Order: sequence, then structure tokens, then C-alpha cells
Amino acid sequence: EPLIELFVILIQSGVDLAFHVFGSRVLEKLLCILKQKILSRNSKEENAVENGEKLLISLKEMKQLFQGDAKQVGGGEKEKASGWGWVELMSDSKASHVIREFIECLVDTTDKSTLTTKQQKKIPVHSVISLQKQLWEVFLSIVDDILHPLRSVKRKKQLENGAIHPHFSPALQLILKSLHAIKAHKFIQIGHQNTMKELQERSTTLLAGILEQTASNVNHSLMKHRVASHYLEIAIPLFTDDQYYELYTSQFRGKLLALAQHKMANFVVQKMISSVRSGPQAGLITVELMEHLEELIRSRPGIVAS
Repeated sequence: EPLIELFVILIQSGVDLAFHVFGSRVLEKLLCILKQKILSRNSKEENAVENGEKLLISLKEMKQLFQGDAKQVGGGEKEKASGWGWVELMSDSKASHVIREFIECLVDTTDKSTLTTKQQKKIPVHSVISLQKQLWEVFLSIVDDILHPLRSVKRKKQLENGAIHPHFSPALQLILKSLHAIKAHKFIQIGHQNTMKELQERSTTLLAGILEQTASNVNHSLMKHRVASHYLEIAIPLFTDDQYYELYTSQFRGKLLALAQHKMANFVVQKMISSVRSGPQAGLITVELMEHLEELIRSRPGIVAS
């Protein structure tokens, strides 16, 4: 509880704290501790659910504070009256770390099912599910705000170029992983499946929209970019079969050697190979690479050979 009280005091001091060189580190560390002590499934806290509900209230307040006030501008578009919003926070060298830790409090990207739902602590499963549902709702509302169609051309361009931004890109990567985690989460009980169905459908739709835009913009420049290549490593395994096949035929087929020899694109090639969707497709990739295996290994010492 003292940690939650400290968290409340900090967020009430204003969003400027997230942009501050030291304030951002305090917020980031505190969120990390709260996540591990209260929200983690391995939490040892006796009052985990009660404290989780208290923390949820504070996280919602933080979300409202960080979201800023939207105002109508010309043409019916919405902009932030304060001059900042999620895009600005995620693009800042200091605030971006806070936002990523914040998102990780809302969505556990490592948890795949409710099979191990804190039963050893005799906490009612419905309490855990209720808290999880509310945390997911906060996260999805953030993504809705980021992707809101009534945005200025400038903001849309920021989103389109987000994959190459050194601070925004890691946040986008986490958003992709979080949306996929919600979409793929397996609930054992029918009641829990019904409770979470609407949120999982929302997550599926939001993820599909981001991936569609990503798939249409993939090129060799992005694969070779030191930041964007990491984003593609997250996105490629999440593509639909059709998107994956189109990407392979347009960007990889016949070009695997050159890409595999590049210090950045090489890792994208590895992810593409590990995400292959069919045996025949794997055969085509293997044959193309095996023809140049000696050259691939010999030409670039120190680079992992795909």
C-alpha cells in the first residue's frame, strides 16, 4: 500500500514528471515494482486482489492524465489541447520508457492462459479475471486513442513513420505484442471466454489494422534500418498467411542471400524463416539459401547466418 500511495502522489504531480530525466526513471522503476509485487501471477502479496484494485484506480488516473484533453480543430479532426498525447509521450527519449512500463502493467505478454491463475494463493479466479478485464480495457482505450481516425495529417504521418523512430518504435512493438497476447489468450471456463470475448475481438481488429498498414509498407530499407528491423521481427510472425506470402514473394524471394548478409536485415530473414507457413514454402527458402551457404557463412564474419 505505501508503494501505491507513493505512485498516486507522483502521478498527481503532473505528466511533466514523465518527461523529466530523473522523474521518468522514478516512475518507470515504481511501475516495474508494482507490476511484480501486485499484478504478477507470481506475486507473493497477501492482499494482491485488493491492492490490485487500488492500483487499477491509479493506473486509470494515470491514463486520463497522460491522454490529455482533446479538442476539435478544423475539419472535425481532434488534436491535443495540451500539445502532447500518446504519440508525443512514446516519441520522447524519457517518457517512452514510462509508457512501455505502464503498458506492461496493463497486459502480461508472457501469460497465455488462466491455467495457473494464482490458485495456490486461494484467490477467487473471478476476482483475477475481473481485474484483468479492466486492465485490458484501459490498454485498448489507449490504442483506440492512438489510432483514432480523426487525427491530423501530421499525426497520421508520425504513426506511419513510427517503426523507424528510436523511441516510438519500441512502444509500437510492445503494442503489437500486447494486442496479440490479448487476442491469443486462452480462457478455460466458458464464462470467462464470454466475459473477454468483446475485448479479444477488439484486440483482433486493432491488431489487424496495424499489421495491414505495416505489410503494405515493408521494403528492404526498413529491413536494413537499425530500429525498424526490430519492429519487423515482431510484426512478421503476426502477419496473416496471405500477408506473409505476399511479403515473401515481393521482398524475399530471389533476394535472400543479399538480405541474409546484411547486419540488420539478416535478423529479419531469420524471423521470416522461423515464421514459415507451409512445407513447400520452407523448401523454397531452404533451397535458395543452401545454394549460397558457403558464401553466406564466409562473407560476413560475426553475423549470424540465417
